[in-house]
Amino acid sequence: VQAVHTARMPEGNLIGMRIESAKDYEVFVDILEQLAHIHAAEIIHRDIKPENILRRTDETGNRQVRIIDFDIARVTPEAPEYLIAEQLFRQEDSFVGTVPYSGPERMAPGGINIDDPRLDIYSVGAMLYEAVTGEFPCETCCATPTKPHDHIPPDPEKLTTAGVPPA
Repeated sequence: VQAVHTARMPEGNLIGMRIESAKDYEVFVDILEQLAHIHAAEIIHRDIKPENILRRTDETGNRQVRIIDFDIARVTPEAPEYLIAEQLFRQEDSFVGTVPYSGPERMAPGGINIDDPRLDIYSVGAMLYEAVTGEFPCETCCATPTKPHDHIPPDPEKLTTAGVPPA
């Protein structure tokens, strides 16, 4: 990992992070690389959000990003037996997570127990969209499990006006 100038990026979590330069995107690359390792271990975090991402710059100037708070994480059926056994004591019958960063599948009727690593990736995308535009990617950022996200795609014009070049 290369040294990164972080004067505008305070130490701590990603709350309020805004993308101001190409270097700022590297934080999201680091998050995705860590998720790849987590998912390879058959673990699904289920609550990826700015508060659960810590960042700092070490004494040598290298950026460090860590995913924290695995309280509601789940393991896949392919996980080692000891992890599956521990999970049996943590079954939920109501929604857990952070609504604006949760994928629409989890908000749909019967979606409470959908556990798919792709939903963690959706959460990273929601955080990135928020960092670029200052808004949540859904029209109803106040969605709840009983009132799901409107399935209205984000306005691409918001991305181009935020300084992100069109694809």
